[in-house]
Amino acid sequence: MPKGVPSETGEAKKPDHELDEEELKTAVDQILKKDGRAWSSFEKNDCLLSTYAPPKDGGENQYRQARIKGVKYYVHRISAWYKVRSKYAKIPDANWEVSHLCHKRACYNPKHLEFEDGLHNKSRICCELFKDTQGYYCPHKPPCFGTTPCNS
Repeated sequence: MPKGVPSETGEAKKPDHELDEEELKTAVDQILKKDGRAWSSFEKNDCLLSTYAPPKDGGENQYRQARIKGVKYYVHRISAWYKVRSKYAKIPDANWEVSHLCHKRACYNPKHLEFEDGLHNKSRICCELFKDTQGYYCPHKPPCFGTTPCNS
């Protein structure tokens, strides 16, 4: 599935993993502005739920998309790539998925997002389903929010 959707203006699309730090900062600025938030919002541990509309074919707990320079991008991926490009030297594989440690697809708080391979990301659904089950321990590193880590 493409990470950037072709532009309606004819502008060449650029996948999110190819955006540089300045382009990502501009995109995050746009997202924060629409949501009425400041950069200091990223310092908090709370979920930052995007006010961009969910896809028409999905419910409220769906990934949000923002149109940036005529190209649709997933809000959480823009936030995750900005976190990686601005703070870390290790750049993940472009095909890796972004896991929501909080299990809220509309959240784009970088503290709640981790790049992981698809299998690891999908295995996190068990933590959401069984987090309230007595004796269940989250096997993931970092652990899913609201769960008891295996080594606690």
